[in-house]
Amino acid sequence: MGWLENWRRGRAIKDYARRLPRLLVKDYGGSNAYNPAQIRASIRRHGLNPHFEGYAVAMFSDRERFEQFRAGQAEMRDYDEMRGQAALAHFGADSDFNALNFLSDSGFAEGGASGHESGDVSSHHGQ
Repeated sequence: MGWLENWRRGRAIKDYARRLPRLLVKDYGGSNAYNPAQIRASIRRHGLNPHFEGYAVAMFSDRERFEQFRAGQAEMRDYDEMRGQAALAHFGADSDFNALNFLSDSGFAEGGASGHESGDVSSHHGQ
């Protein structure tokens, strides 16, 4: 992978880390994790770079849903590697980060949501 591709990947991860938490809450309500379809839809809906969406899925979904998303995509890196790269770049190298805990001013942080049941986002916006 060349320097330009590395730069693009880093930029996309940075955008996911900074913008997606608030956008996911806006689109689907608060949750500790989102499903890959929701994450991908928010990326497209809000004009983020979809080329590296596997990183966003690793950042905002749980391992089981990530593995289901990854099935059949041999070129995609594994969950731990993708989270590790995001952690190095944006979460103080803590690969156990919860990117949603970094929200402020949204009423959603660590372990719960404002006005929504934690973990239940399937009915919001019909997804």
